[in-house]
Amino acid sequence: MKKHLNNPYISGILALLAIAFVYFSLDDSGSSFSYSSPLDDIYDEGEVYDESAEAFAAKSADVDGIHKLVTKSVSRNIFEPVVADAEETAQKAEDNIATASLFVKGVWIQGDIRYTVIDDKVFVPGQAYDRVQIDRIESSGVWINHARESHFIRPGEVWTYEYLKPKEAAPN
Repeated sequence: MKKHLNNPYISGILALLAIAFVYFSLDDSGSSFSYSSPLDDIYDEGEVYDESAEAFAAKSADVDGIHKLVTKSVSRNIFEPVVADAEETAQKAEDNIATASLFVKGVWIQGDIRYTVIDDKVFVPGQAYDRVQIDRIESSGVWINHARESHFIRPGEVWTYEYLKPKEAAPN
């Protein structure tokens, strides 16, 4: 049986038989089954159906109530981007930004070995620390990378940067 159902000719014939069965079961001519439209309750026999929205609303519902609902609703283009107030957007951006600072205490270079001390921690080139990455260590200072930008900090200098605050987890 499974082999026959996988045959496209047999499954196609069965599909056509199913469509014919549904068609003849809904066909009004010569059958006892009759379909009544919801519009039959509104219109009297012999009255011509008017498909306009005003005619349907006048026959089926309170026109004044519909007009009150329509005037309260605001139509908009759903494909148009929503533009927020500039002050509100600026305030939200300020609320989501935090600042941090790095203090480069010193640089130590001996041959190929290079170290830097940042905030009492020792780093080598390529290491990451608090949203920044140490790119190069030179005798005159340290090159760091933050937000795809390189910055040079001399020993004894404090460098302050901004970053987006992490989103808080929703309470369970």
